[in-house]
Amino acid sequence: MIRNNLIKSLVICFALSSANYSFSQKTASTKKNVAWEENFYLAFNTTSYLDIIKTPLRMVDIVVGTDLDPNDPNKVIPRYAKVPYQSATINLFSIGLEPRYNFHVLNDDAAFAVSIPTAIGIGATSSVDETVLGTTGFGSIQVPLMLKFYLGNGSTYKSEKDYGISIGGGVEYDKLGLLNVAGESEIVKNKGFVLPVASFGIHFWRNNSPVEINLKYGQGSIEEYDSDKYGASLRDQFGNLVSRNARSSSFRISFVTLLNY
Repeated sequence: MIRNNLIKSLVICFALSSANYSFSQKTASTKKNVAWEENFYLAFNTTSYLDIIKTPLRMVDIVVGTDLDPNDPNKVIPRYAKVPYQSATINLFSIGLEPRYNFHVLNDDAAFAVSIPTAIGIGATSSVDETVLGTTGFGSIQVPLMLKFYLGNGSTYKSEKDYGISIGGGVEYDKLGLLNVAGESEIVKNKGFVLPVASFGIHFWRNNSPVEINLKYGQGSIEEYDSDKYGASLRDQFGNLVSRNARSSSFRISFVTLLNY
């Protein structure tokens, strides 16, 4: 009899423990889902004419002419030279999505977040100026990964402030000339690049939803070059040898609207 009662007691304890564990797991899962929903934001961003990107300067080896073969006057030898290569685009229009997650909320009106304000641009890509070579193409993509601090309007779903700001920094991947007009025969392979970026946003209400005007800017290191796209030395108006500086950059002013507010 004692043995049966002991077994029954153990079974009851095990059942209660299992039920309690199951309830705890469900409660924890529910809390995680609520935390995710309360801290996740998705925004739509647009820009017109205020989206300008420049690639880093690269020096590439290309054929700039030919010389007669000293061993055979009927043949020519290609002449190579290092020439500057830099592309740029001014997008007529660009659109994108910005997923954001508040990983640390200070209060209803302040939060730290990680965001990825991607954008696809519609615009022509060409060389920066007439002295350098560049990609001939169409379209661009920007994929920043940024840490941001939000204060006031738009910082959390609970904020009721009329205005707010956001400040952030991070790195951005850019690529110009997504549609390569020159094709595979282009002089050099069209490459993407990464540069540091910073952003500043002003937030306010529009139709009972927070919106933002955001300025994002980034730039790379300075590169110097002293020859043109034909391999000839750069000279000033008086014929003196000169050099020029170039650097990659990204400038964009966008209008941002929250989709899940």
